[in-house]
Amino acid sequence: MDFLTKAIGTVSSYGSKLPFVLGDATQKASEGRSLWTVYDATLKSNSSDCTVFEFVADQTYPRDRIVVVKHFARSLKTYRFPGILKVHDTVETDTSVHVVTERCRSLAQVIRDSKDELSADRILWGLYFVTETLKQINAEGASTHGNISLDSIFITASGEWKVGGLELITAQKDAQSALASFGPLLPNSSNNAPPEIKNQGYQSAQSAASKLAIDSWQFGNLLQSLYTAVGVDMPAGMPAMVSQMTSVKPEKRPRIPKFLEQAQVSFFGDHDMISVSQDISQFHIISEPMERRHVLETLTKFRQAFPPAYLASSVIPELLRALTPPTPSSSQINLSNDPGVFQSDSERPQILVCILALAEGLSSKDYATLVIPTIAKMYTCPDRPIRMALLEALPSYAPHVSEKVASDQIFPQFITGFSDTSPLIRESTVKAVLPLIPHLNSRIKNNDLLRYLAKTHNDKEPGIRTNTTVILGKIADELSSSARTGILVTAFGRALKDPFVHTRNAALLALASNMDIFDASSIVNKVLPAIAPSLIDNDPAIRAQAKLTFDEFLAEVVKHTYNLDDDTEITEPPQSSVTLLATKQKEKDASKTEAGSAWSLSWSSPFTFGTKTQSTSSSTAGTPVVAQGTISRQESPAPIVDEVDSLASAARTMSIKPKSGLSLGSTKPKLAASGLGIKSTLATKKPAAPPTLQDNDGWGLDDNWDDGSDGEVVIKEAPKTKPAAKTKKPAKLDLDDDEDGDDDGWDNW
Repeated sequence: MDFLTKAIGTVSSYGSKLPFVLGDATQKASEGRSLWTVYDATLKSNSSDCTVFEFVADQTYPRDRIVVVKHFARSLKTYRFPGILKVHDTVETDTSVHVVTERCRSLAQVIRDSKDELSADRILWGLYFVTETLKQINAEGASTHGNISLDSIFITASGEWKVGGLELITAQKDAQSALASFGPLLPNSSNNAPPEIKNQGYQSAQSAASKLAIDSWQFGNLLQSLYTAVGVDMPAGMPAMVSQMTSVKPEKRPRIPKFLEQAQVSFFGDHDMISVSQDISQFHIISEPMERRHVLETLTKFRQAFPPAYLASSVIPELLRALTPPTPSSSQINLSNDPGVFQSDSERPQILVCILALAEGLSSKDYATLVIPTIAKMYTCPDRPIRMALLEALPSYAPHVSEKVASDQIFPQFITGFSDTSPLIRESTVKAVLPLIPHLNSRIKNNDLLRYLAKTHNDKEPGIRTNTTVILGKIADELSSSARTGILVTAFGRALKDPFVHTRNAALLALASNMDIFDASSIVNKVLPAIAPSLIDNDPAIRAQAKLTFDEFLAEVVKHTYNLDDDTEITEPPQSSVTLLATKQKEKDASKTEAGSAWSLSWSSPFTFGTKTQSTSSSTAGTPVVAQGTISRQESPAPIVDEVDSLASAARTMSIKPKSGLSLGSTKPKLAASGLGIKSTLATKKPAAPPTLQDNDGWGLDDNWDDGSDGEVVIKEAPKTKPAAKTKKPAKLDLDDDEDGDDDGWDNW
């Protein structure tokens, strides 16, 4: 116990000098699976993630195991194959050893904690790299691993499968075998030993063949344990090979290099993930364009099968190196000047598309570190296909772009697309505004960007004008609330007058979708007047949409009126146009009737004859005689005195020369107390012999209208009457509420 306290104190004394900071333990030595306690840790030098293998003597295992763990530390530094776990640093004392490696988890831990990560394709892909590494250890390294198990195979943070557990690794030429010396010291070693070792011990494996046979049996056992634990089937051809690898007779077991050769034919060779991984590592030296294109297509197709971390650490960096643009030359075009053929590497747009597709599964940190700097740089590239790829993929990478990068690095190059001579580039640039605008600063949103959109709103291409209208409707919420109402009404009002029907329809839809940003005053003063002309548009679809949009805005106005004051000085109830038009028509009809009555009264005698009879006198031949009938007074609602004065005035105005025999004189009718209320009758001159009228029409004439001599009516000049006083004209109503003096009355329109 005292020794344990002393050992812990020793570790604590130099703990502050360790190049790492320990985190959570992922595996403990007390579990009996390994000599190590494994921690997730962080390097102090660069704050990068790492894994620390820690051994402290006499905590779980005695001090004699320290020689095993030190052999492990030395071996990691000696065997530098790509598939060997990468070591950063080691810290050794008399009683402890700390080995710092790249961040990793043992395959046993992955199966225990996150077995769903291990699909059949990913297992086969990982086993290929493990097999390749073990083959290098056995063949190129001329060594025996001796400790292959689920606890000695690791999956790194980058998703790669790597080989660890080098506590027993032995070079075949070494006289003193670490396998024989340290094999019995490993915990649980008997369960991972082939039958001959269980029966005879590690000392029996002296020849190179016997040592390689141990690796073959352990690797076969690893394959069987892995597929059983994960619960997936082995690929065709593998079960038979595993059966051979685990043969009880060492001489019957194929060596791992032989296994890899056979596996290439059976299941490794035609696996797309494996072939792409092999090709991507050499992508920069592949010269055949068709082969490079095939690699990119296959990689894009199977991108979801790869671990995202593997793409971030191995694949994307390799593609980025191939994408690095050359120095612009005079032969390359300028995006905004030349619409013709451009000179560039035609594969670079394909590489960019592949990178952006692969990056979809990256973490935000990896995306910001790897992809965003390259995207910002590629916006300066003059190649149109690259610009098209950037614009089309913008929705995928925009969420990872910071406001600073979007405003300071991307937008200054982005705006060149608005004035590009290619309509396709201009239209794609307009569409790309939607995913980009949330990441721009306020000044650019409400100033610079709107100026460019105003230009595309007048573009000669109708599709670009339509898309600009659509985009304005969708980005309305991003604009400043103080200015967007006027901007949108002006823009949509212009679009409603566009000759292209789809632009007009887009404007109506945009207005309807942004109804919530307009207050009641803006609706009645700006929006409804802008929509109204579309109600009589030539296109029926526009008329229908305009009516629907108009009604929706009008409903908002009606809803607003519910909150207004109900007090009014007007007592009459509201009247519909139908009622008002009917009333107006009745008034017109009544006015005509009254006017007709007044005219008739003005030109009629106050008397009418009654019954007409045929003449029976034979003494006056050829002269028609009107028999005396009954004379009655005609009732009239209007006074006759005024009518006579009017008649005389009219006769004087007409300048009719009076003839003898007919004179109105100065005689005026007097109104009587009865009948029509006429006090006195006209002084009439009774004719000697009243004329006889054939087909009498009921209009009786007296001496006042005709003397019967020649049948001609002669009107004598009436005495002059005092002209009526002129009525004062009402003051002119000034409808002009401004100071321009134009009497238009619509300045507030």
